[in-house]
Amino acid sequence: MVTAGHHAADADSFRHTPALEYRIDRHDRIIAVNDAYIADISAHDPTCADAVAHVHTALIGRVLWDVLPQAAEWYRPLVHLARTESRSVAFAFRCDTPTLRRLMEMRIVPCEDGAVRFVSTLIGQQPRDAVRLLIDGVPRGTALVRMCSWCKRVKAHADWLEVESALSRLGVSEAQPMPAVTHGICDSCRTGLTQMVTTPG
Repeated sequence: MVTAGHHAADADSFRHTPALEYRIDRHDRIIAVNDAYIADISAHDPTCADAVAHVHTALIGRVLWDVLPQAAEWYRPLVHLARTESRSVAFAFRCDTPTLRRLMEMRIVPCEDGAVRFVSTLIGQQPRDAVRLLIDGVPRGTALVRMCSWCKRVKAHADWLEVESALSRLGVSEAQPMPAVTHGICDSCRTGLTQMVTTPG
């Protein structure tokens, strides 16, 4: 699972950073996104010229599992847990950018009429040199690399490693086209999430 050990910064230093939030209705359609979420898209996605328009065309009204198909296997049972037990479910995850490792905490909060809020809070980050693999729009080859949707480590042969180490292990050079990225879940995160889903609250 993802732990704060990935990051050197003290979580208290980020307590005033606005939480990123979106909400789904009882049918799992995205019905609202807060200003901080939109601002985060503007700050970290250089390919998105108009974040507000992007949110309304690409997110609002769509079923969450269509927007995040790679995470549906685990988000669905966690949403079900929050709804059926009427309690918040919290876990750590990575939401990296090309130049930042970002550790977040997600809270899945049940609301009235079956709606659910997803509230993500920044609890740590580390700057790094830009990782071309994570930059949208760079040339891609035919090779694939598999990234864990939760901790953002990349599978390099038998091991799950930080992206820079994984690319080195796989012999991927910054000078060549980057592999395409496919998403899954590493063994460690799978074990932690399985325990979360199956352990009574």
